[in-house]
Amino acid sequence: MGLFYAYVVDDKNNSNYVWVITFKDRAAADEWWRFLENQSTPGLRRLSPQFYKYDFKKPISNLMAVQYGTEPADRQMFITITNQGGISTPLIPSEVITDHINRGSYFIRSQSRPEIYWALRANGYVCATAAPIARAKFKISMIGDHRRRVMIDSDDVEITSKRRQDEDVKIQTDDAGLLQFGREGDVFKFGDLNRGFRVCWDRVGPDEPSRGEKFGWICKSDYLGEIWELTH
Repeated sequence: MGLFYAYVVDDKNNSNYVWVITFKDRAAADEWWRFLENQSTPGLRRLSPQFYKYDFKKPISNLMAVQYGTEPADRQMFITITNQGGISTPLIPSEVITDHINRGSYFIRSQSRPEIYWALRANGYVCATAAPIARAKFKISMIGDHRRRVMIDSDDVEITSKRRQDEDVKIQTDDAGLLQFGREGDVFKFGDLNRGFRVCWDRVGPDEPSRGEKFGWICKSDYLGEIWELTH
């Protein structure tokens, strides 16, 4: 994943300039926000992943060079731009971004092959499929935290889905590392979506798919998997 950008504008609309923050990546932006949220930084509001409002009467240094996560505070850069008469064209790349909100329901798809989605098989296992009608939504929830907040890579999460009408099923790994339904469910890291799962096209599943079908089994694979995106 490449650089990620966000605007910071004056909460009172009394300023003729805005700030643009450049982050190392999307994960760094969300971790920056989590740190400031935990610090109850006064005057700052998050309206979307790329748009913040801040009381410019307060020092902008409150948002800079903060220590968060496990790395030095060198994963963001601030620049200022004038806004006289309004900004007529976007200065940051336009892209569709799904907000990673706790307890939200999402489709999970491959970043490198966006036609591949997670789906539920009748045999109780999670597979990857290129058939749009077969894809399923999965609810991702932080363990022990029911607040509506942005999830970051270090969060412990559980993954659930609906197998029938109102029945939620939890996702866990079997002895071979395949994802399946379970009563207890496993605790995953939210960051496992970044190379923590892969498609096991060559793995023999509980009911081996015919070679004419375009799906494989989803396996847990620490750091050897692919990048998965959340969409609505």
